[in-house]
Amino acid sequence: MDLLSTLADVVNMFSKLSDSAKKDAIKKKPLVRKKFYELVKDYQSAAGTRPLNDFFEWYIIQLDRRMDVAPQWLSFLYKIRRGKNESTLRGFLESCHNNPEPDFKEKLKDWIPADEYMILASQKKSDIRDGLDIVISICDEKSESGKMVKQIIISAAPTILFGAAFHSLLYLIIYDVFVSINEFDTWATMTTAERVFYIYQWIHANWLLLLAGIGGVIYGLSWSVKKWDTRAMFFRENYIDFIPPYSLSKVSAQYNIASLTHNYLRCGMSDYDAMVEMQKGCTNYVSYQVDKMINQVNKKTTDSFFNIYMGEFGCDISERGQYVNLVDALGGLIDKMKEKRDEKFKKIISRTLLFTLKPFIFISLGMSVVPLIMTVASMIPDTP
Repeated sequence: MDLLSTLADVVNMFSKLSDSAKKDAIKKKPLVRKKFYELVKDYQSAAGTRPLNDFFEWYIIQLDRRMDVAPQWLSFLYKIRRGKNESTLRGFLESCHNNPEPDFKEKLKDWIPADEYMILASQKKSDIRDGLDIVISICDEKSESGKMVKQIIISAAPTILFGAAFHSLLYLIIYDVFVSINEFDTWATMTTAERVFYIYQWIHANWLLLLAGIGGVIYGLSWSVKKWDTRAMFFRENYIDFIPPYSLSKVSAQYNIASLTHNYLRCGMSDYDAMVEMQKGCTNYVSYQVDKMINQVNKKTTDSFFNIYMGEFGCDISERGQYVNLVDALGGLIDKMKEKRDEKFKKIISRTLLFTLKPFIFISLGMSVVPLIMTVASMIPDTP
C-alpha cells in the first residue's frame, strides 16, 4: 500500500512538473499569447450574447473541425505524431476550459505574465476588448525586444565562431606538430609557446569545469542585477548601473516602469494604484526604486519620476507633467521612450562587444600565434 502511494505521489509530481513547463512555455511566447488575445477579441466582437467563458470550448471545436478538412498528408502526419493541430495553444485552451474558476480572467492567471493578467483583471465589464488591445500591444513590444536581442546575438556569432575555429585549428593541428611538452617541465621552465599549448590542453581536459565557471559568473551577475537591493545602493546607483549587464537591465526597467504605469492608468486606475500594481511584477531592485517614487507623498506624481534611476526618461516625464496629468504625460512620451530604449540597448551591446568580446578574441589569438611563429622561426637553421 505504501509503495502504491509512493508511485502515485511520483506520478502527481511529474504531472505538476509537466503542467508547470506548459505554463512557462506560454509565458515565454508572446506571439502565442497575442494570437490568443486576438482570437478572444474577435470572439467578443462577433459572439453576440455568448458568454466569454464559452470561448475555450468554442475554439477547441473550431480546431477539431479544421482537422476534419486537413489534407491527407497533414492528417497522416498527425497520426504519426499522435498529436493534434496547434498543440501548444490547444493545451492552454483545454486547461483553461477545465479550470473550475468561474471568472474568465482567473482561468488565465497561471498561464500569462503578471503584467498582462493585471491589465485584464482591471477590466470590470464583461467586454474586455479595451484591455485586450493593451495586452496585444504589450505582446508586440515583448516580441520586438526578443527579436532585437536575437539580432544582437546573431551579429556577434561570426566573431565568436571565427575565434573558436581558429583556436581549434591552432590546438588540434598546428601546435601539436611544432610544440611538445616534456612531462618533467614546470611552468617556470616552459617556453611561451609551451605554456600556450599547456593552457590549450588544460581547457580541452577541463572544458566542463570551464563552462561551469562561466555559467556561475553569468548566474552571479544575473542574481545581483535583480536581487542587489539593500547595501551600497549609492554606489550601485551612481557607478555600477552604468556598466553592462546592469545598464541593460536599467534601460529596460526605465521603459517598463513608464509603459506599465501608463497601461494601468488607461484601465482607469489612480496614479498611486497604477504604480503599486506595476511594482508587483518587478525585480527586487526595481521594486526598491519604485518604492522610493511611491513614497514621495509631498510631490506631484510626475515629479516623483525625476530621480537618478529614471534618468533622462524621468526628466522628460517630469517636464511634461508640468502641463498635463500623468496618463497624458506618459501617453505623449511612450513612443519616443521606446525608440530611445532600443537605441540605447543597441549601443550598449555594440560597445560591450567592441571593448570586451572582440578584443578578448583577437588578443588571445595574437598571444597564441606570435609564440608559435617564434618557435617555428627558431627551428629554421641558420644559413651561411
